[in-house]
Amino acid sequence: ALRYLRTSEIKPFIIFIKPPSSTCFLESRLKYNAMFTSEDGSATPCSEGIISAVIEKSAKLENNFGHLFDFVIVNDDISRATEELIKVAGSVSKDLQWVPAAWVE
Repeated sequence: ALRYLRTSEIKPFIIFIKPPSSTCFLESRLKYNAMFTSEDGSATPCSEGIISAVIEKSAKLENNFGHLFDFVIVNDDISRATEELIKVAGSVSKDLQWVPAAWVE
């Protein structure tokens, strides 16, 4: 879908929220009793298997579509990641951005 969104009509700024290392990920999710919601809407407690799957899927996304990402934020600290996301979103709305030449012709 990312490939199809990257058009002159939409002009997206794509921010990829990357999971932290598996150790950091598991510790933070266990600390807050995090639940993961599956595609069918059911919630399950955090587990090493789920975290491994999330990290694996994230790596595949980054490998396949990383060239389309305008910015990457590692979610190793939720407060810092949130602040960074707000900062990046603010700069996107104020600062000039590079776009392919074909988009402005």
